[in-house]
Amino acid sequence: MRTFVSAAATVLAVLLAAVAVPAIWLDRNIVQEQGFVELAAPLGKNSEFQQQLAVAAVGTIDTSAVPGFLSDLVQPVLEDAASSLTGLPEYPAAWEETLLKSHRLSFAAPGTDDGGASSASSLTLDVAPLVALGAGEISRTTRLPLDPPDQTLINVGQPEHKEWTERLSTYAPGGYLLAGC
Repeated sequence: MRTFVSAAATVLAVLLAAVAVPAIWLDRNIVQEQGFVELAAPLGKNSEFQQQLAVAAVGTIDTSAVPGFLSDLVQPVLEDAASSLTGLPEYPAAWEETLLKSHRLSFAAPGTDDGGASSASSLTLDVAPLVALGAGEISRTTRLPLDPPDQTLINVGQPEHKEWTERLSTYAPGGYLLAGC
């Protein structure tokens, strides 16, 4: 009987560890803000990703304040800003702030004061820090005042992805409990 109980306890411990270890990793590296930023930070160094993100961010800049006769001149400036955005010394800090804001949108607890994140129906990037960096560079180059928005949202997922973030937020911290058993 003692052998059976020992074997059952061993199997149970292995099963709990098989669930606990990935759950703890998910909690530390995806659900927790700092882990997410550290995990996603290298994406900001990928040149192809950087360029696509810069084009998307600069493309959201509101140029309605630019007089009509100058609008044809503004488009090349926007394209130049998008291509030079990732080379600016402030880019790494803007990318990190983008990750922080985006994490808060994706992993906000229901009913919290999260700046509208609970109403987001899919995974969303808030590229406002990158837009502000691009707008600042354009303003510096053209001497035209551009007022960047506080929030610039780009949907990057489907509604089911948002559901997964909610589930991760709920169940991943349970890995610590399973590891303690």
